[in-house]
Amino acid sequence: MEFFERFFSHLFDLGVTQAVVCPGARNSYLLRCIEKLGNFRIFFHAEERSASFFSLGQNQAYQGLSSLVLVTSGTAVSECYSAVIEAHYQKLPLLVISADRPKGWGYTGAPQTIFQRFIFGEYAKYGELDYDRPLSDSELANFINQMRDVRGPLHINCYLPDPRGRRHDIVWNKKGLATSSALASFESPSSPCPRKPLIIVGPITHDHDKAVVETWFNQFDSQLDGYPIVVEASSNLPERRRCFFVNKWLKRWVDEIEPDGIIKIGGTPLSDIWRDLEDQEIGVWNFSSTGYPGMARSSAFIGGIGDLFLFSWDFAPMAKRDWMGWEQRAQEQFEFLMRRYPNAEWSWVRRISESIDDCYLYLGNSLPIREFDWISYRAKPKRVWSYRGVNGIDGQLSGFWGWASGLPPQSDAVAVVGDLTAFYDLQSLWLFHRQPQLFSDKNLVMIILNNQGGHIFRSYLQYERLVNDHSLNFQSWAEMFQIDYQQWRHFKDFALPRKGLHVIEIFPDLKEQIAMEKEWSLWRE
Repeated sequence: MEFFERFFSHLFDLGVTQAVVCPGARNSYLLRCIEKLGNFRIFFHAEERSASFFSLGQNQAYQGLSSLVLVTSGTAVSECYSAVIEAHYQKLPLLVISADRPKGWGYTGAPQTIFQRFIFGEYAKYGELDYDRPLSDSELANFINQMRDVRGPLHINCYLPDPRGRRHDIVWNKKGLATSSALASFESPSSPCPRKPLIIVGPITHDHDKAVVETWFNQFDSQLDGYPIVVEASSNLPERRRCFFVNKWLKRWVDEIEPDGIIKIGGTPLSDIWRDLEDQEIGVWNFSSTGYPGMARSSAFIGGIGDLFLFSWDFAPMAKRDWMGWEQRAQEQFEFLMRRYPNAEWSWVRRISESIDDCYLYLGNSLPIREFDWISYRAKPKRVWSYRGVNGIDGQLSGFWGWASGLPPQSDAVAVVGDLTAFYDLQSLWLFHRQPQLFSDKNLVMIILNNQGGHIFRSYLQYERLVNDHSLNFQSWAEMFQIDYQQWRHFKDFALPRKGLHVIEIFPDLKEQIAMEKEWSLWRE
């Protein structure tokens, strides 16, 4: 029996027989361990704050520790804070088990990574378990025994690897490039600069930073001719050539050119390329206004956006490759699949992206931001923003309404979010009721892609149990706050309004989406 299976087995023997689970990628491994035991009663919840209070209520009803709440990494843990405080002052049992990135990642700014140790401070007793350093049977028994006498809340933080495993389609250092041990010595701009880099531009939120990056690109524009540059939608550099369908052409480019370094500009990138670099032996030059490297391992340099100009860049001439031709063929294939599957989710996202010219665009976390980033190759929004720091789907709608309230009068602003993201933040419309004047001079559209669950877990983890499927819609929610509501189920319904306040709920065809994903995957191979 694996270590964490033994841990949950001990918990069950202790009397913890119920698990309240908020689905996430990192904690999916722990859920699999619970399911494998087969003796826990499992409740799936969509939001951690409510889930932790539900678990607290269960423990109160059973007059003891009978229930645990299982959450993923990042701000999902912080959502349990209110229930932890309540449990502390009532001296009620509450067991919060949180998944975490590997030990030592807390201050790196890597995706959905915060410092989770002792996050609840004096309000909860704390313990931790490490996948890479499992306790012996006697040590685990002692760990469990210490829980018996705890009054009030207990937080157990679990350091876990990537639940999808390490997938390395790209080998970065075939010819003796800088190894991870050597990277620790790169401490200043005097370090050797890459001459054949891959350039990745992540989120850029401030206009000053955007101007600096544009100036840098313009300075080296001729030298970078022929280089593939990954420019994400949230970089707000629409005039810069963006690359789509990244994974396929990137593998070809790396095989042919063998880059000698990575230049990352802006916040932590969204794409899988960035995560694949975590344990690859190649130098990464990080330039970000956050001061975080965005990855746990050593990189070559960490500095601000302005530090781009401290280096003496000398990019090697690059012969033009066929990656741009391949991308054109990929776009043509995608257009063909859109015509075959007009009501698939990808088709809907593409059409939305073509309808937002000169709009302010907010992208909700989870699937919408990922899908928009790789298939919105005709989009020309005025500005793109998202909460892509460390949080998951919490507070997304409120963030959009707050952002929209500060936009210039007569602005057109569109938000694209998923259904579980919307359920998480239903109270966000309260200000429409209390202070409607905040939005009366704006044209705002909230688009909810309702695929009836968290299907990112189906496509990314192949774990159907985490989908949290449902058959609900948001019509009554919009009507309660007296906001115009529209429901679109077929492509013929599509027409984006440009005046007033609107909630538009789109129901993609799941069967078409699965078929489209399958054909696209076969074509890519």
